[in-house]
Amino acid sequence: MKILIVDDDRNIVESIRGMVPWMELGIEEVYEADQGQRALELIYEKKPDIVLSDVEMPVMDGLDLAEKIAADPRLDPEVMFLTCHADFHYAQRAIHYGVREYLLKPFLPEELVALLSKAVVRCLEKGRRQQSQGGEAAGSKNQDYVWRSFVWDILDRTIESDREEIKRVAKKRNITLDTKAKTRLLAIGIHFKTVGKRFRQADLRFILRNIILEIYYGLEREKSEFLIEYTLPDYYRGYAVISEEKYDRMVFEDKFKRLNDVLKQYLDLCATCLISEQIGMEKYADKREQMDQFFSHNISFSSSMIWLEELEQKPALEQHKLSQQEITRCLRERKKKELFLYLQGFLGQQGNGLDAKNMKVIHHDLMQVFYGYLYENQISTHGLLEDEVSRKVHEAAEYSSIHMIKYAGYMYDYVIRQMEAAREAETVIEKARKYIAGHFRENIGRGEVAEEVGLAPNYLGMLFRKENGQTIREYINFCRIEEAKRLMETTNLNITEMALQVGFDNITYFSTIFKKYTGLSPIEYRKSLKKKS
Repeated sequence: MKILIVDDDRNIVESIRGMVPWMELGIEEVYEADQGQRALELIYEKKPDIVLSDVEMPVMDGLDLAEKIAADPRLDPEVMFLTCHADFHYAQRAIHYGVREYLLKPFLPEELVALLSKAVVRCLEKGRRQQSQGGEAAGSKNQDYVWRSFVWDILDRTIESDREEIKRVAKKRNITLDTKAKTRLLAIGIHFKTVGKRFRQADLRFILRNIILEIYYGLEREKSEFLIEYTLPDYYRGYAVISEEKYDRMVFEDKFKRLNDVLKQYLDLCATCLISEQIGMEKYADKREQMDQFFSHNISFSSSMIWLEELEQKPALEQHKLSQQEITRCLRERKKKELFLYLQGFLGQQGNGLDAKNMKVIHHDLMQVFYGYLYENQISTHGLLEDEVSRKVHEAAEYSSIHMIKYAGYMYDYVIRQMEAAREAETVIEKARKYIAGHFRENIGRGEVAEEVGLAPNYLGMLFRKENGQTIREYINFCRIEEAKRLMETTNLNITEMALQVGFDNITYFSTIFKKYTGLSPIEYRKSLKKKS
């Protein structure tokens, strides 16, 4: 499959190239054009399946390009638009030319991947309709994409959770289906942790997919054996449908152990695996939501294989329940001694109730408090339990009351250290912001700012985005655009002079960034000021 990216902003083209897992989507060739006329020439020459085009470009804009494509019956690519306008006032004309989707700049990688995934499925459906008798191999591959898309639509409730509706949609998509079959839904969750610094997220996702598929299915897979995955910030989740006849419990556990061994050895990652009871397809969406909720609320689980029906039957401590509010208070008020006294009293009250199962429950509840407090204060847990000492303290916590209290003390110290480090980070970020405010007119970037505050560029970039909600480059551009707006209001400088004065040496790039932050081009913004006056 082929795609053509059309945009006169080189930064956007490079960004799109870097954020999309092309091979995973089945896109093997990626072409580029910086304006519509050149794009049209490439469309005739390369015959791309998908065209992803900016709307506003010199020589020939996106709408004119779409019109040319629609007018030629030999051309039938999926056309999608990129636009800076939240109010896409070209929509009616775009729809007339067969444009089904548009994406608002700036966009997140997952938004672009979702849009491209839909376009890929439409291309595959076209290919299946046009398939000749000699195209059986390609058809098999296309059918795999269609099947995965169908199951994802069930998981995501795009298809209603009703057996007859699922059956109707399957028939419409030419999918052979036994709606009465019972299968298990398997979910794999993986925190990226420090590995994210060594791989781009798209590359890491591609690696994870291949590792999981290889371990769980091998190279020779049946049609129903597949993986549907999506990525959240710093987190990967994969869903698969598993036949009970093929995998018993022992096989599941062996494969999960192999998965974690490989992840730890090659990527320094660990996985959590959830397995449902046997269910019909109409229950997939409910079970997927339950699994998502588990991943969101049980953040302290790692390297665990969890059978959901057993988790639901887990015995709870009815007579005495750990007070999460009391432990949180001790953390907030920095009262380590009171924390120890409370835990000693709580564990002493349990008497003969401190069996292995209940110690596991207490350990889990303690982890939830500490991890939850870190998340509440927007402090990452990456790196926690990675060194040998912390792992031993964690693993020994369930051995005895003494070990449990020792674990609580270790976690208390870790939380306080992270809180203090976060306060220091706020001071560093404020210093970085002041430096940018005084030097944004100059040719500065992350390296210059990092040198000023005395941190490594990558580390400063991570801190800055976490604390400020923007990258350093985005903040520099924000300061420049704010200054440009001020100059428009107070001077008669022309657009070129103004762009140079605020730090841009590329007028086209200045116009693109200005529109991104204001919704208007520089000329439109100046006209709006004159109307107000």
